[in-house]
Amino acid sequence: MSIAPPEGEFKRQLAYARSVRDGRITDPDFLPLLFTFPLTERPDLDPLDPSQWWRGMPSLRTDKQPGTMDAAELERELKQAADADDQESFALTLSQRLGIERNDSTASAESILHLHWDRCPRLIPSGPYDFVAVGIDAGGLDDPAAVCIARRPKAAQRRLELTVHQFLTQTGYDRAPGNLQEVYDEAIKNQTLHVHETTEAMRNTMFDLVSQAGADVVGGDEHGQTGFAQALKDATGKAFSSVPQTWVLGAALASLEGRLLDGAVSHSHCPLLMANVDNLLVEELANGNRRLKKRDNRLSGQGYAKIDGIISVINATALIDEHGHRAFDAGRLIG
Repeated sequence: MSIAPPEGEFKRQLAYARSVRDGRITDPDFLPLLFTFPLTERPDLDPLDPSQWWRGMPSLRTDKQPGTMDAAELERELKQAADADDQESFALTLSQRLGIERNDSTASAESILHLHWDRCPRLIPSGPYDFVAVGIDAGGLDDPAAVCIARRPKAAQRRLELTVHQFLTQTGYDRAPGNLQEVYDEAIKNQTLHVHETTEAMRNTMFDLVSQAGADVVGGDEHGQTGFAQALKDATGKAFSSVPQTWVLGAALASLEGRLLDGAVSHSHCPLLMANVDNLLVEELANGNRRLKKRDNRLSGQGYAKIDGIISVINATALIDEHGHRAFDAGRLIG
């Protein structure tokens, strides 16, 4: 048995529950009941002694309390699950026997993206570049819009240099809860989040950024915001290429993760983008595809509720994979 600190989704939920309990986060719909072994209050007790587990486990059957199973049965099941080949059986045992909610994540929810994103080198532009793609997530009233400029150096065809800027209306900023505004403020200081009074002013700044990027291709979700694609074309002359928000995103994420494992991705480590990655849930489906969605909003106490920036990065990766291949010049053979 181990008393190692919690990890993954359970760690997130536990931190959120403690914040609600201690008054740091206000959530009238959530009443946390935390049963914690008294390590601080009773340093004389051994947390690995099964006779003491009842202190932090109300479902444990002892001579002091009724319960659903005794310590010997619990230890046997935990050991059997921990020794299994797959992590899922261990997660199921925790969920069913200990009453720990699994939420909507799986053992594979912490993807390569989550594990390697903050380990990427900081962006130092190398140039010259042979292909530039701009991925866009058009956002909404309360969601930031995001623009990712992905540049591929001529000297390193696998490498991606990512610059991400996000845009928000003043109304969207004002409507955000205080903890999310703190993350927004960090990103504003970092000059990677830009707040505008109107949607029109926000769009114009986005379009200026696209025009200056020298992009070979621009695109994203064509159904994301009515009229956005045409407005971008009118302002920049660039057609808006569709990136289907289906299995294509999962394939683009796999391509991005492959580059991460190769150490071939650099970015500016901007605060809001880092929070976006933390909130992205990668769900493995039975058919082998992957579905991308937000984590439970209750886990958003540190500003993780938005994923727009990382979706723009994945859109840009999809565009490079789809359009970034060199065209074969048959004219050179003909003369």
